[in-house]
Amino acid sequence: MVQSIFFELSIVIGIAALISVIMNAVRQPLIIGYIITGIIVGPFALDLVKSSDALAVFSQIGIAFLLFIVGLNLNFRTFREVGLVSLITGIGQVVFTFIIGYIMSRAFGFSNISSAYISIALTFSSTIIIVKLLSDKRDLDSLYGKISIGLLLVQDFIAVLILMFLSSSLGGRSILEVMAATGAKVIVIMLVLSWISINLLPKMLQLIAKSQELLFLFGISWVLILSVVLAYLGFSIEIGALFAGISLASSPFHFEIGSKLKPLRDFF
Repeated sequence: MVQSIFFELSIVIGIAALISVIMNAVRQPLIIGYIITGIIVGPFALDLVKSSDALAVFSQIGIAFLLFIVGLNLNFRTFREVGLVSLITGIGQVVFTFIIGYIMSRAFGFSNISSAYISIALTFSSTIIIVKLLSDKRDLDSLYGKISIGLLLVQDFIAVLILMFLSSSLGGRSILEVMAATGAKVIVIMLVLSWISINLLPKMLQLIAKSQELLFLFGISWVLILSVVLAYLGFSIEIGALFAGISLASSPFHFEIGSKLKPLRDFF
């Protein structure tokens, strides 16, 4: 089993490297090469990957590191700067896209329920792809980059509410009650993380940073543990990883932590 996963991982990385060289030669983002690699090794082409569950864990870890590093470039002050703009833009985009998608779906003859599902699917952007492109272009600190990330966060929170609704996990509550409970969770999480980042993490990092290996290990454990905690609370692993990065963004060691985890992010 281990040898099989090792073989498949070697094949995937080898093909990804080859395709990425081609993408780089034609001046295209490397993430396009990764997507093409997935198509090639997937069931629609060569069907080389049999241990899909094991490799999916690798991708989840990579996504967590990606969002964690993005969070390291943000802080709670950033939300005050672009929060209102991102909130208005995010909600407006979701509503506008839903209406247009619903009208188009109905025009193609789909039922009301099917049109609603299709329009919901069209509403949301790919957080991972957009964040990866912003990271590659080094535009995470730009104004439009911060607003884009804020918009994506709004979309992710709306997606959480919709998935809870569609999965019938409301437990007899109305959608407004679920929205209120989710909003309360977010506020509590932000307040707790803000307190930890101000009162606990600076003292911990002063001790941990004396050892580079320990700082590296702390960065990995912090992002993974916080991702699991927020996933347990009903949010996605991506949101947990992002919040883990945000909680360390005001630390003087956030550049060092980010630089150490970037190779892991690229690998996974």
